[in-house]
Amino acid sequence: MLAKLDRHAATADVCRIIGYTLDSNEKTLSLARKVGFVTSEGARGVIRLEKALTPVCMQRAHLP
Repeated sequence: MLAKLDRHAATADVCRIIGYTLDSNEKTLSLARKVGFVTSEGARGVIRLEKALTPVCMQRAHLP
């Protein structure tokens, strides 16, 4: 199901999927990492999840 979401988002020119979860939600964190999300600390007790969908979008993100 997540792969289908990725494909649909990419065809709609969406470059990134961003979400948040509690730092205690190990199942979601594990799944997110398994499917390519990068995690970073957000607000207190919250983890930010981010996944770049295409190489072209990743290049756009580094433009000034």
